Amino acid sequence: MLGMVAWKGLLMPAPARIDRQALLAAMFGMLDEQGLSGLSLRAVAARLGVKAASLYGHVSGKAELLTMVSDAVCRSALAGLSADAGWRACARDLAAGLRRELARHPGAAAVVASCPVSAELYRELGPLVAALAGQMRRGPSETAWALQSIYLFTAAHALAEHGDPPAAPSAPREYYDSWFEFAIGTFLDGLEASTGPGARGSGAPPRASHPRDPQPDAMDMEEGST
Repeated sequence: MLGMVAWKGLLMPAPARIDRQALLAAMFGMLDEQGLSGLSLRAVAARLGVKAASLYGHVSGKAELLTMVSDAVCRSALAGLSADAGWRACARDLAAGLRRELARHPGAAAVVASCPVSAELYRELGPLVAALAGQMRRGPSETAWALQSIYLFTAAHALAEHGDPPAAPSAPREYYDSWFEFAIGTFLDGLEASTGPGARGSGAPPRASHPRDPQPDAMDMEEGST
């Protein structure tokens, strides 16, 4: 019989299977229903039909649960992102991808806004940041700060639109769409104006290189942020 195990001749319900996907599904479900304040190890365990102690074989505590959510959202937002499109299009696509993901799981907006991604994921972003830094003629740190600013604005925008815990928006969708487009466009215009000629993806004419131009060879960023 499916979902049952034999114990001393009796049929008992099989223990719930706990893996990364099950944990994430439970956490996203809780966040979307109750918001960040409703998320705890005990509540996640109850949703999975297990005791809280059994989760410690998979996570070290609530902080790791939040990092899992933050990583999952970030990976979805990054899907298909390529520096080949140019720095401006890449930054715009990052914001749009994150907004789509937070529309699917609005309860995760508070997590993304307050919980950094894992050091592992941050290191994986190194090649993308280095490529964009070369296009923007900026150092890796400045490039990372620009992407972080766009990312965190998008999370804050999702919080303003959906709330925590999530509820029906207080304004029409068109209002939030226009606000998002205006803010992201203005930010990118400012970056483009301050980047100067020679930046690939900005449409500006090239200029000769300078010995003090930033070199994007190394990631000199602090780990643990997005």
